[in-house]
Amino acid sequence: MRRAEIERAISSALHRLGETISLSDSPLVDLPIVQARAAKSRNIFAEGEALDGVLTEAVTRVTMRLDVRGKAGLIRTILEGVLRGKSLASIARDEGKSREHLSRHIGGWRSNW
Repeated sequence: MRRAEIERAISSALHRLGETISLSDSPLVDLPIVQARAAKSRNIFAEGEALDGVLTEAVTRVTMRLDVRGKAGLIRTILEGVLRGKSLASIARDEGKSREHLSRHIGGWRSNW
């Protein structure tokens, strides 16, 4: 998978956290860590369940390391919202900003990363 494809797959999967059936169709289920976890389960959607767990743990670890101020704080707020199942529009409303404002800031942050 190319970087752009990986980014799209991660973005899509983050929007579907908690939806193990839907996550089972993600190309990210082929990751070795996901396959190893799925092998331990008898659930019919074990791969989606495993992917959900891997992503939730990874985002939680990243979030805990981000500062609460500045652009890092904004990213932290967005990731915390995603973990709670919120859309970017909902997170923006909670922050008193527009979705477009957050999208521009995320894009600027990502391009500088």
